[in-house]
Amino acid sequence: MTKKDWLEIFSTLGDKDFFDILTIIASVVSPFLLLISIIISYKSAKVSEQSVKLNKEMYLVQKRERDESFLPIFMIDNFSLGPERNYITFDLVNKNDKDIVPRHAGSESPAEIYDWKKSDHVIKFTVYDDYHNKDHLKLWLYYTTLNHKEINSKLVLRIIDGDLVIQE
Repeated sequence: MTKKDWLEIFSTLGDKDFFDILTIIASVVSPFLLLISIIISYKSAKVSEQSVKLNKEMYLVQKRERDESFLPIFMIDNFSLGPERNYITFDLVNKNDKDIVPRHAGSESPAEIYDWKKSDHVIKFTVYDDYHNKDHLKLWLYYTTLNHKEINSKLVLRIIDGDLVIQE
């Protein structure tokens, strides 16, 4: 190569054309664009995390409300006290439209449950005990709900003014 060729090569290096300018701009701007995209990605990940937490919380609330909708709403009906206050009979009525399947019933000692029958949201009880000295009965009812959960309910029944009421 001659001296003239070398001068021509060096002179063309000094000339900047459109593509050289675009390359310089792209190399300067691309790190800033990368930084902006990282910030946007971080913020969207945080929003997604909050969304997942909120969805999980809503799901748990809905699940709890659904499970609670299967629980019975008890009411006492047809209460009568034996002539010598040695037994009581009553109907435990489930006011919820979702039925339960009673499995077992028990009460505090020395009370004995001699009879309990289920029919159409009503469980009939006859409980023998000395009700001269006592005005309450603790009753445990074990049952299965329609969503197949085994549950037990502790009911404290109290005789107030000749009526039997559910205290707890």
